[in-house]
Formats: sequence, structure tokens, C-alpha cells
Amino acid sequence: MTPLLLMTLAQPVQAQDFIRDFGPSVELESAGTWVRALPMENGWKAAYSSGSAYMVGDLVNESGELDGWLIDKSAQIRLTPEDFTLLKDHAIKRCPDGSYLHTASANLLDQNDSAYAWRYDENFNVTGQSEVEIKNSERAHNDMASICSHMAQGVAFPSNGFEADNNVFFYLDENAAPTETRELPGEPRMTGGAFLTDVHENLIYAIGFGLFTKELMILTYDEDFNLLDQNQVRVLEGYRSYWSQGFLQVGDYFLVAMMGAEEQNGGGDQRPDPPNPAGDDGNVYLVVLDKDWNNVEEVQLTFHEPGWGGMRPWIARKGDQVLMTYDVMTEHSLVEVRLNIDAFGLDDSSPDTGVNPDYIPYYYGDDDEGGGDAGGEDTGWMNRKSCGGCSAGTVRGFTPWMLGIAALIILRRKQ
Repeated sequence: MTPLLLMTLAQPVQAQDFIRDFGPSVELESAGTWVRALPMENGWKAAYSSGSAYMVGDLVNESGELDGWLIDKSAQIRLTPEDFTLLKDHAIKRCPDGSYLHTASANLLDQNDSAYAWRYDENFNVTGQSEVEIKNSERAHNDMASICSHMAQGVAFPSNGFEADNNVFFYLDENAAPTETRELPGEPRMTGGAFLTDVHENLIYAIGFGLFTKELMILTYDEDFNLLDQNQVRVLEGYRSYWSQGFLQVGDYFLVAMMGAEEQNGGGDQRPDPPNPAGDDGNVYLVVLDKDWNNVEEVQLTFHEPGWGGMRPWIARKGDQVLMTYDVMTEHSLVEVRLNIDAFGLDDSSPDTGVNPDYIPYYYGDDDEGGGDAGGEDTGWMNRKSCGGCSAGTVRGFTPWMLGIAALIILRRKQ
């Protein structure tokens, strides 16, 4: 047993309404940061940074136990070029056709002053690459929030410094090249935040924390990033919450993985308001929100001692299985979670939107049981929002879209 696991406090697992079970924090026999579990039709992959490189390998569990996970590097693929030695932070998202969008920050002249993007096919072959923004110290390109869906594809960066003037969304095309930008509200600050497309309601959600807010902030947008609604949710009472980058929709509910840390000044015990923490290490919590953004359940997934906490949480789902990946003292780590899938309004016949989050049966031509190809033959989605300010009429004018509205209402309760 490694020193990291020795310093993890053993805690009993108790069944909850939504979270049925979860295992211990497992080191994946791999060093680095930014580890992201990626559900596949058959098994799992893991994308992860190792030094300045970003890699992808098989995420395997031969024993089938909650603590049996590791990254098999025997057939790992290096995603980023060998001459890219200054990359820092990463984000990777699956797109509706099964391809992937990868964005990364770099320090060229100043801290977090640059960003790059890549597109990979379903086998992780590079199909496009670009410089999103280079040597611009006015924006913070670290801990970026990205999205790749039928409604939008791109990445957002906030203004640098402690004045949250705005976030700027960069639309990226099928070659990962920037095409246009759009200013978004400055709160929440999208550094450490996340985007999610609600395919049932045809909406985009953005979540994160403001510079001096304890509540999780949730913004609702249409396909052109017009702000439709905004909410704030109290989470992790008594703790500082941050890094809400794990964000999934499961039926009529949402899962958010975030960090929680004691609020204190340096070595003191006074809790400041607003928070002024000494560091970013903490423990990972999983929060369940309903469709009206009520906080219906919170579960602490890790129990590290102070000074040995985790960073950069992420969640991915396949059926009732959720893998929360993060890093602890630069060790790729994982906690397996089992959902009470009935509580989310799902059953065995529900399409597995964990593997394919953009599953829309009437749009992609799949059968009612979700047995069709992940993206069908349609690739026009790549042009629908890569042009930035262009209309989404291609989607809304598509006849099956209109014919499927009735089916959408029915599926809303099943999925």
C-alpha cells in the first residue's frame, strides 16, 4: 500500500437515495494530472497528462471489484505532438459523431497566456489542430470549460485577474480552428467550470463558482448563448466549494463532482467571508441536483487528510456505473460509484446517454431502443454552431426535429 493510501481515512459507505455504493480512492499506477475517464461502447479509456504530453490508454478492471482499476499503458497513444513541451491544463469532450475535442493551455510568455485545440476521430487519430489564442495575458486559459455537442462546440476563457469582466467563448470548427467568439456573462467564472447540453430541452447549461461566491452558479442558454435563466444553489455547507468540472445529466437529474475544502486563513481556524483558502487541495464530493436545481443529495467520495487532498475532479457514466477520476499529489486516481438508477427515472430499456450524451433518436435516425450508430450518417452538426453567430435553423428546420417534439416529451421521462 502506498503512502497516499495510508493517509486516506477509511470511512464506511452508506446507501443513499441516489448513490447506491462507492469504492475507495484507487491509484491507477500512473503519475500525472488531468485524468479523464471516457466511456466506450466496449469498456473504458482514460485520457491523462504525463509530463507535458497528453495521452490516452485503456482503463481496465480485471477483478471487477470497486478497487480493481488501473491504466493499461501497453497500447497508450500520445495525443499531443512531442515538440509541445509547455502544455499545462487539459479538457477533452466527446462529440456527437464519436470524435473528440481536446483543448489545452500553455505558458509561453506569461502564466496561462495561450491555448491550443485538437480534433481526434473515434480512434484518437488527429484530424485537426489549431492555435486558439497565443500569448494573450488578458485572458486566463487554464482549467478551461469546453463543449462539443449538436448545439455548440468550443471553449470558454475568462478575463485574467480578480475582476470577472466576462468570459469569452471561442467557437471551434471540425478542424479545431476558431471561427468566431461570443462574450458570456462574467459570473460564474468559467475557469474550473463546465458546460452541458440538455438534449431533451435543447438548452446549454454553464456551471461554476464566482470569485467571491459560495453557491454553485448555473446559467441556462439557448443555442446562441442568449441567457435564459440563472440560479444559485447552496452546496457543501461549511466548506469552500470549487472545481465543478464533472457535470452529467442522468434522467431528470444532474450529477456534479466538485472539490470541498475547509474555509480557513493560512494556519488559522477563522472562516473568512469571502473565502481565502491557503491551497486548492481538498476532497471530492458528488452532488445530485433535480431538474429545478434543488440540491437533493450530497456524498463525500474521498477522505484525504489535510495537505494530501485531490484536485481536478471529473465524472463519466456508463449505465449505473460512474467513474470519478482526479489526481492526488500528481497520482492519477479513481473512485467508482454505483447509482440507484431507478431513482433517476431510468430503467434497463433507457438509452445509455452516459456513453453517448448527445443521443437523440429521432434526430440521428436511431431506433427507439437506442441501437443505432452513435452519430448515424449525419455530420452536418459540425457546421451548425462552428460558425458562431450563425442561426441554428438547420437543426430547428430539420423535419424529424419537428416531428420528434412529441416523442421528446415522452423520452424526457424515460431518459
